[in-house]
Amino acid sequence: MSTRLSPAEWVRRRRADRIDRRLEVAGARAFGRLGRLGESWHIVDWSQTGLTRRHDESDPVRARASFLAIGPAGVYAVTVADQGLSRVLIVGDVVQINGRRLPYVAEARRAAGRANTALSEAAGVNVPVTPVLAFAGVGVLSTHGLPTTCLVTTDRDLDKLLTAGGSRINPGTAARLARIARERAGADRPSMAG
Repeated sequence: MSTRLSPAEWVRRRRADRIDRRLEVAGARAFGRLGRLGESWHIVDWSQTGLTRRHDESDPVRARASFLAIGPAGVYAVTVADQGLSRVLIVGDVVQINGRRLPYVAEARRAAGRANTALSEAAGVNVPVTPVLAFAGVGVLSTHGLPTTCLVTTDRDLDKLLTAGGSRINPGTAARLARIARERAGADRPSMAG
């Protein structure tokens, strides 16, 4: 049995690795910006959003990173989409990159809905979660009417968007919600025990 890849498989694997690295860098840039928020903010890697950090080979453009940002302004389900050098056109809930319409806004809303359901069940009260779509890259972001159900920003302005929400919850409540989110995220990961 040979483990040697065919040329087509090799190209696919190289492309997938490149997309994965770009996505990791985009997520890391967004995380880096959130380091400026201060100790009252908590970032939770949230696999329950249904979005994956790894790309889907059938549609590598749709790969995204996601996490929860919990702080004085509330709970935000942040979805990071890598636009690279591409121009992004946003008209209401429609996002178009390189002529392709992508369901980013709907996916960000679904991710926030999942987080809302999971946190509300665990906390015993309704925990509103605001969807945020952050584009990472250096391409142009053109808007002709922003979505009304999702906040849209760039990774460079993500920290400013989150702090613009003011102070709606106290730091103790934010810390408890972050603890609940971490416990919930840990409980949903598959056990490595054999």
